[in-house]
Amino acid sequence: MEKEYKYDLSIVTIVYNGDKFIEQTVNSVLSQKKSTIQYIVIDGGSIDKTKTILNKYRDEIDILICEPDDGIYNAINKGITSAEGKYITLLHCGDYYDDNALENIFTAAKLYNSSILYSDIYRIEDVGSLYVKKRVTPDHKLLTKRMSIFHPSTLVLNQIYKLHGLYSEDYKLASDYDFFLKLYINGVDFKYLPICYVNFRTDGISSKSKHLSLQENFKIRQKRLGIIKAAVYYFNASLILKFYELRKKIFILSFGEKYYNRLKIRSYQNE
Repeated sequence: MEKEYKYDLSIVTIVYNGDKFIEQTVNSVLSQKKSTIQYIVIDGGSIDKTKTILNKYRDEIDILICEPDDGIYNAINKGITSAEGKYITLLHCGDYYDDNALENIFTAAKLYNSSILYSDIYRIEDVGSLYVKKRVTPDHKLLTKRMSIFHPSTLVLNQIYKLHGLYSEDYKLASDYDFFLKLYINGVDFKYLPICYVNFRTDGISSKSKHLSLQENFKIRQKRLGIIKAAVYYFNASLILKFYELRKKIFILSFGEKYYNRLKIRSYQNE
């Protein structure tokens, strides 16, 4: 018999020293929040203005926890263990929903009863002084090759966390990949929805720590897929990363950063 949940959906936001973007993230939820939605915010003991901003919305946030944590996934796990929704989704500080996003989520969730529902995402990148945006399509069938779905546009049945466990806290950046790869290997059902309702900023910690992410991805593949596939991945990914880093340095030294940024903006506009 399926368990009765207090809410249809729990949204978890984690933040640490995020006063630049946290209000936009919170408002994108509260502006369209219904009684069937639970909103949970986990602040890891911010020392900037984040707490002051969050306190403005304390009465509208269902659960607000402000205390030091042991990293990103420890904070996420706190939110999940507090969640009372049938589905759980994560919206990190800096990311935000479009108007009517939650209505689109509910429409999709009512049509399907899959363990994992995932959708397209708008990726936003800071190029010079301009933010550029493009729509990106995920594919769970590529999970053995890379992290091919996006946390903010993915809904996970609460029951899945109870059956398969929370996010491993052994990793600083790539535990979401470990989690979804484990589910895929174990035959958990994924359902792709061709909708787009969430904006994802690429200037987060994982985007800035690519070498650490590479190392953690190797360890995850070794554990889940075996040493040979892990070694092949590490060799190829390392070469690609070094190539792009070197190409960027040479281009900027030759033509300047402003011209590099103009070309990057143009590439977004042409996609």
